[in-house]
Amino acid sequence: MTGWRGAALLTTVLIVGGAEAGAQTCDADGYRPSAGACAIGPIPISVTIGKVAEVTVSSASTALPTPTNADFDAGIIAAPGPTVSVRANTPWSLQIGATTAVWTAAASAPGQSPRADKPASDLLWATAVGGTFRPLALGSTLVRAGSATAGTATALFYRALLAWDADPPGDYAIVVSLTLVTP
Repeated sequence: MTGWRGAALLTTVLIVGGAEAGAQTCDADGYRPSAGACAIGPIPISVTIGKVAEVTVSSASTALPTPTNADFDAGIIAAPGPTVSVRANTPWSLQIGATTAVWTAAASAPGQSPRADKPASDLLWATAVGGTFRPLALGSTLVRAGSATAGTATALFYRALLAWDADPPGDYAIVVSLTLVTP
């Protein structure tokens, strides 16, 4: 699991009110047997609670299957991606984006010339296997937003576009950035 935690000043809570207590003592002269105790106070207690948010990803990478003839005929290969979980004590949004405009490409065997300009948008993503798939873009695209939560999970699903005449043999990769934003 990978995770991110952040905190910032948000508010102050005063738990016990009343007059401010200076240095106080209680000795045998202040003891009252009928009361059964010697009281000192009030003693104010305070805490500053800032924004706290965490995002965890179930897997640090996703391997798409090696395409078959049927995959090229269909024009896609598909694979489940990671599940992204958010915990936050403040409103939040989860964003997705490509870190580069094109996939990296390397020859997987001597003499191959993989496509050097396969666009990031050839990777599609959705939050349901049968959901609306959107092209990956540079920058940030909203995946999901929510209010304070003890745990909200979002599954990601990927499809890579394939074309017989545009995707020669090679090893292709693209880095997907997931960003948790707290306003």
